[in-house]
Amino acid sequence: MTIKKYLLLLLTIGLLASCDKGYDNRKLEALQAELASAKSDLDQMRTDFDFIKSARKKAGLSGLVHQVFFKLKPGISAEDKAAFIAELKGLSAIELAHNLTVGEFEDLKDPRALAGYGVSLLMSFDSQADYEAYQSHEIHLKSKENTAKYLGGPPTSYDFMAK
Repeated sequence: MTIKKYLLLLLTIGLLASCDKGYDNRKLEALQAELASAKSDLDQMRTDFDFIKSARKKAGLSGLVHQVFFKLKPGISAEDKAAFIAELKGLSAIELAHNLTVGEFEDLKDPRALAGYGVSLLMSFDSQADYEAYQSHEIHLKSKENTAKYLGGPPTSYDFMAK
């Protein structure tokens, strides 16, 4: 093979290789544009989901509602009761729990009232699975440990599906 033919063959191979790379680059650019569009769509879906989730929380109790009644130790000080309530309010850091409300018993002179319980907690969950995950959540377990010293007996709970 002469040098001319050899150079022509190399030039042809180089030309074909560069043409092929041009095609691959165009294909790669198209795929990158498609990926960027998909990422944008996903970001919009996340924004929409966060908005819906926030609106649902603001709308009130829904799904599984969990209420807990706490008997406090007799003679508990105001400071200890405030610390107990603050610890319960810390459960709001658990994203699975919604609409957390904590309050002290209010004596309205109703003989049917559960006056033996000094504090109650109310929250809701989207599902039973979320409630079960909450029960084993690190923050919940730590709260149970931290509040035990204030209790005058085991807590009582009442759970129901909001209608």
